[in-house]
Amino acid sequence: MAHDQEAMLTGIITALSVTGAGTLYESVGGRIYRTAAPSEDALPLVIVSVADDTPDRYMPTSADIEATINISVFGKRDASETTLQAIAAKCIAALESVGITIAGHETGSMWIQNRGITLYDDSRVQITTLWGIQATATA
Repeated sequence: MAHDQEAMLTGIITALSVTGAGTLYESVGGRIYRTAAPSEDALPLVIVSVADDTPDRYMPTSADIEATINISVFGKRDASETTLQAIAAKCIAALESVGITIAGHETGSMWIQNRGITLYDDSRVQITTLWGIQATATA
């Protein structure tokens, strides 16, 4: 199962890491991480994680997988919330209508479950979107 989780996260991060002017990658300076960011990394940044720790299989013997994914955008508290919302929107645009390449599976698909929950602490703002992902094992 850990392999499935790594394969999912790799596929999602690859889809989010398209480079070029105006891309998510450019907006966060390439700071797109799986599960956690380095403790002293600059903001803004994106963290992609599996919400329920382990991808599910449809049946115990099935190699088809599905999971719930959190994608969180972090920025400085004094940054414009509009700027962070624009970065979160780039995450959505990058994933909403593309296939996700997941090793050992046919192209995976993602669907958005929640378009953004905003949380504040003393120094940061976090906008998290919640996604579902599904992939069918290759024969």
